Amino acid sequence: MDVVMKIILAFCLFLTATSLPRMPLGHSFRYEPGKSHKYSYKTVIRVNEPSARSKDVGLTLTCTVHLSPLWSSTSEQLIQLTLSDVKLQGLALTKHLVDYKQLSRYPAAFQWTDGQVGQFFAAEKDSNTVVSLKKGIVSLLQVKGQAGQFKEVDTSGDCEVKYQVEGLHITKTKQCRPLEIAGEYRNVNQVQSTSVTSSVQTDIDFKDDLIQSVVTAESHVASLNIRSSVGGQIKTNQELKYISSDPSKKATQGTSLETALDALNKEGNYGMYAMLLATSPDTQQCGGECVSATELVEKYREEALKSESLAKTSSAEAFLNLVDSFRDVGKNVLLDILKSEDNADVLPQLIDAAVATQTPASQEALMELINFEDDYYTQNSERYLFTVSFSTHPSEQLLKDLLELYKKDVPSETVRESIGLALGAVLNTYCRQTGQWGSQISKAIEEAITTKLAACEDEACKLRQLRALMNAHLPTTVPILTKYAEEAKETIVAMAALKALGKIDMQYITKEVQAVLARIYHQNNRVYDTTIRSAAVVILLKSHPSPAQLKVILLSLTDQSQYEMSTYVLAKLRDLMKNCPEFRSLVQDVLKDVRINNYQVIAQKGLSSAFSNFLAVTQDTNSTYGLYMENSKSGIMKSSSMDVDLITKHQILPILSFGLYTNHLESLAGDDGAAETTADTGEDEAEKEPTAGMSLDLMDVGLRPVEFFRGQGGLMSAVWNAPSEPISALQGNILAQDHVQRIHLQNGVVLELHVLGAVSIDLSGSISISLWNRNSHSVVYNSGAMVVKTSLQTSSVHLRTSLQYTTEASAVIEFTTDVNFYEMPFKMCLQMAQPPFTYSERITKTEGASIFPTMYESIYKKLRKMDGRSFILHSQNSKQCAVMDLEQ
Repeated sequence: MDVVMKIILAFCLFLTATSLPRMPLGHSFRYEPGKSHKYSYKTVIRVNEPSARSKDVGLTLTCTVHLSPLWSSTSEQLIQLTLSDVKLQGLALTKHLVDYKQLSRYPAAFQWTDGQVGQFFAAEKDSNTVVSLKKGIVSLLQVKGQAGQFKEVDTSGDCEVKYQVEGLHITKTKQCRPLEIAGEYRNVNQVQSTSVTSSVQTDIDFKDDLIQSVVTAESHVASLNIRSSVGGQIKTNQELKYISSDPSKKATQGTSLETALDALNKEGNYGMYAMLLATSPDTQQCGGECVSATELVEKYREEALKSESLAKTSSAEAFLNLVDSFRDVGKNVLLDILKSEDNADVLPQLIDAAVATQTPASQEALMELINFEDDYYTQNSERYLFTVSFSTHPSEQLLKDLLELYKKDVPSETVRESIGLALGAVLNTYCRQTGQWGSQISKAIEEAITTKLAACEDEACKLRQLRALMNAHLPTTVPILTKYAEEAKETIVAMAALKALGKIDMQYITKEVQAVLARIYHQNNRVYDTTIRSAAVVILLKSHPSPAQLKVILLSLTDQSQYEMSTYVLAKLRDLMKNCPEFRSLVQDVLKDVRINNYQVIAQKGLSSAFSNFLAVTQDTNSTYGLYMENSKSGIMKSSSMDVDLITKHQILPILSFGLYTNHLESLAGDDGAAETTADTGEDEAEKEPTAGMSLDLMDVGLRPVEFFRGQGGLMSAVWNAPSEPISALQGNILAQDHVQRIHLQNGVVLELHVLGAVSIDLSGSISISLWNRNSHSVVYNSGAMVVKTSLQTSSVHLRTSLQYTTEASAVIEFTTDVNFYEMPFKMCLQMAQPPFTYSERITKTEGASIFPTMYESIYKKLRKMDGRSFILHSQNSKQCAVMDLEQ
């Protein structure tokens, strides 16, 4: 019985092995020695924008290929590659047809083992471009006769290859990554990143043990995730077709591969050297049109680099060009530029560009330039720390420099806080980019911040460390943040801890953390300010609460002793339902309980609100705005925020969060207002110090808050010094897109993809306060300009084909607030509007070669005018505005 089973098993194995698709038995991948095998070869490169609105640019290369075995063994051959009749022609301008003699000047050779290319041997006098093009031809001969998935190295790099075999036809598809990725980087935020979609398919036909034809179609499409129509595409084709096999003088020239190669070298003194089949880019040399970094600064100094130009496209474009130029210069050149007296007036903008350069030379220059211990003049320190918080690919050395600054006793309190915020933000980007959340530098920074936090004795110290942790988004700090949220006696400290907790991915909000948040909201252990309670419950609602938790929260809304907070929580819940289908389904199930779905829960009487709507809707991106406001029972605003998010299929990115906060203002409204709030919180409002301030998050990075006033004396000073004309609260240029990638085509050509995008911002505002009329009018201007430059060009000194795609726009969002405080409750009207603005595109395409008499260039421009508009806000605001309009 065992013998029978073994026979059946062996037979099944035989059937399985023979059923795999493979080339016919007896086939071998080798060329007959003593003959020269002639092929025709053609490759075409086409470059265009993704939508291909105008004709392609590119090049066509044709030649005759001669393959002559120099040495052969049972499965291995050394084959000489010789090219003749090489022609290079333009694609858009076909009259450019020239002999490309550099490609046929010297032979090459390669090791071929059963269809796989091993070492490639090139003549030392051939340029890198010529060698790469020859490799592109040889890569077509890399083939396997069996179906399956394999790993191969070819001109495109390290590839995962899939073979399909049908008789004498082989189909080959692959996905590759370059062997060398130094100098390449991408945005960690997918909204700001660039996607590259690639496909390569090769079809190979055989006849009489000879490769008859090889046809390859290759495509790469690069597009911005935020707008897929912006980018570039490359399409290439290769065709290798068999012509004939003729007797060759190239007989076997040795007893081994080495001796055959030596004989070839002696024949023409070629200086053959070995290498892998993978290609590398050319070292680019600056031509006559290049402008030095110093000259570029001089060009922009009188206008584009002025602070008055911030939030304009000219400022953003100058910033990008400087970043591109600064990346090619050393420390001393940068220092000369930054220290030049001629550049003193534009130094803050030059610091922006130097920080965004993100090279070791630029970081060394900046550390030498800026004196962080200067307590009097802190503008340069603050500008550096602001811009460095948005680093796109920070190095470990940058983290070490910031950590060293953090540990110093810097005299300026504002600079100390900015250092902590920058350290946290850069650490978050570094960890997300490298995946090294538990690295030595990450642990050292976390330990430094938490150690300082534990040693803090005053409110300001605690706030600095908690805000640093807020920007770091470290999951390991959840227990610390939870502790401060629940146990901190100061309202502002607890709020900072909750804000930091809300930044961390919801997967780390465990059941234990949810229990703490529930204790805060329900005040199980102590009384909390309503802003703390509402902040805690919002995190709880976002962290996938259980139906039981949600029921308890909804039932708590029947308590009308703090109806403004109940109104806010219900509004926030409805807003979350609108934007999250999973949460909406959970709430709808809970509302089936009649104890919850009733008037006492659903009908709240307060003026607090949570409202979100679409700011813009495009094919690839939705932009939303949200307005959230919580009032006290006396009608005074306790906290408000305006949030703007970008939503793509890849990610939701908070772009802007502008918040106002107040504490203990009821004491200024008289005994009635103070008494109401004292009843709410259990604290004597009359004894508390009134405060107000502003918080700002930009691209999910928390910036240093601004305190408007503290105490009644501070309030009166703020009233008398309130600016009636707009003044800037925040200015700067930051790098929004930063993508560098090399695309290695199978035909040997290497293209470089560069995407640089900048945002130039100016946040300003004005306010007028009338103590006589007891009203105020304020306007906040969120002004910004964005320029994105996409460049796709051949990395070759001989072949010059490129696409430059530039998009730019500048816009303003005006946020107007009118308040009447002549009687209780206060009345407030909010308005949000956007004036008309212009969006423009410019596409420049070129083609040429060093041997062409002229270059071809085409330019496409598009200008689109966007109408001004106002934005709908929540219904309670509309009612208040209507009442105030009637009273005027």
